[in-house]
Amino acid sequence: MLEPDEELERILAERRAEVPPGPPPTLEEEDEELELGELREPLRALEQALAQGAGDELALAVAAQAVAAAAPFRERAAEDAAAYVASFPMPGKPLGDVDERAARWLAQRYGTPARRARVRRAVASLADAAPADFPRAAAALAALDEDELWSSVARAIVADRPR
Repeated sequence: MLEPDEELERILAERRAEVPPGPPPTLEEEDEELELGELREPLRALEQALAQGAGDELALAVAAQAVAAAAPFRERAAEDAAAYVASFPMPGKPLGDVDERAARWLAQRYGTPARRARVRRAVASLADAAPADFPRAAAALAALDEDELWSSVARAIVADRPR
């Protein structure tokens, strides 16, 4: 039986072998600006929850789900997360939370400065578009911490990985 790191490397090596000849694509080449789409209903729900005293962690969850759903790298990242989790021994071993480890690894692997900037711009444009109808939601989105947002996006992708 291979060790977890060896198993992960084996899976990633197989994946690299599937890449066509030529310069290897970078994680950045596949990306484009994020289009968060129609988020009026989640923003409305966020506005109502904030008006009733909900904390800013709800804004973080709304933003992370929107970004994770729209991310051009989502499918590849979810497959990588599945490979990472699959490389660990059976559940019940004293390893801690494997999903949290996978999210941390994914955030580091995919968290390039350019990609993080695109995510921040997408959330900022969402906040800028919302103020008239949803001032609390806009303020909460604008105030999000970039590191917390990126970690939450990674957790959302890991949660929706193929099983």
